[in-house]
Amino acid sequence: MEEIRKRFDSDVESFSNIETGQQAIPESTLILNLLSDSAPILRPDAKNILDVGCGAGNLSLKVLGHFQKANCTLMDLSLPMLKRAQERVSGATSGKVSIIQSDMKSADVKENSIDLIISSMAIHHMRNEAEWRQLFNNFNRWLTRDGVFLNADLVTHKNTQINNLQRQGWGNHLESFQGAEYRDLVLEFSECEDSPTPLLWQMNLLTEVGFKEVDILYKRYCFAIYYASK
Repeated sequence: MEEIRKRFDSDVESFSNIETGQQAIPESTLILNLLSDSAPILRPDAKNILDVGCGAGNLSLKVLGHFQKANCTLMDLSLPMLKRAQERVSGATSGKVSIIQSDMKSADVKENSIDLIISSMAIHHMRNEAEWRQLFNNFNRWLTRDGVFLNADLVTHKNTQINNLQRQGWGNHLESFQGAEYRDLVLEFSECEDSPTPLLWQMNLLTEVGFKEVDILYKRYCFAIYYASK
C-alpha cells in the first residue's frame, strides 16, 4: 500500500482531466458518465456521498452534478490526490466537502451515515478474501438504510484462457493508445499492485455481507460496473 500511495502521490495531473478520464481504461469516459448518471436513479435523495479511492476527484465532480447540495467525503491513500480533489470538488456542491486519508479497510467512517458510496478503479487493491470481506462489510455498515454502493473496477475471470483473452483486449487498447512500451509498463504495474477478483464472486460476496440487491451495469474486457443496494 505504501508503494501504491507513493506512485499516486506523483501522478496527480494525469488523474485531473475530466474530459479524457483514465485513458488507460477502454471507454473511460463512457464508464465515468454511466457511473454518474446511474447514481441519481439508484439513490435520488442522497445527502451524504463517499468517494472511495477518489483520486483527483473526477467521479465526485460528475456525480455532484446531480447532487449539488450533498455533502461529499473524499477518501484516498494519497494526500496530494485528496488536496487536488477537495480543491476541485468544493465548487461543485453547496454541501460540506471533507477528506479522509486512509486505507479503505481501516478508515474511520460513522455507521449508517452515508447514502451513496461511489468508487472507480480503486478496490482491486484488496489482497485476499479476508480483505475483500472486511471492505464490503465496512460499506454495509457505513451505508444508511437503502444506501447504495456504485462501483467501476478491474475484474478477473476464473477461466485462465478467458482471463488471458480479456487482458489481451486491454493490452491491445493500451498499445493503440501509446504504444507497446506503455502497454508493457501498465500491465507490469497491474501485475504488481492489483488483485482483482471475478465479477460474480464480488456480487455473491456483497449478498453474503447483507446487500439485498446487486446488479451489473457494464462489462468490457476486464472492466465492469455494478451496484449493490443495502
